[in-house]
Amino acid sequence: MTAFVNLEDSPMFHKQVRSLELNADELRDRCQKLYKGCRKYNETLEEAYSGDNIFADSLEAFGGGQDDPVSVSVGGDLKYFG
Repeated sequence: MTAFVNLEDSPMFHKQVRSLELNADELRDRCQKLYKGCRKYNETLEEAYSGDNIFADSLEAFGGGQDDPVSVSVGGDLKYFG
């Protein structure tokens, strides 16, 4: 702490400290907004992932499997033709 040996309690010093405090408060607010935005984005990604899985499961159920003739006739696995 020898860097602060000649520190004077002056109006200029108070002004500088207040400026640093305001900058720190603004930075804290911005970080909180970023955190909230990231959290919401992550929740949205989780919902989208769940929706994709549900859709894939419904497509699989609709298809009836690789050896289902109806599924093959509408574009299923072509190796079963012929």
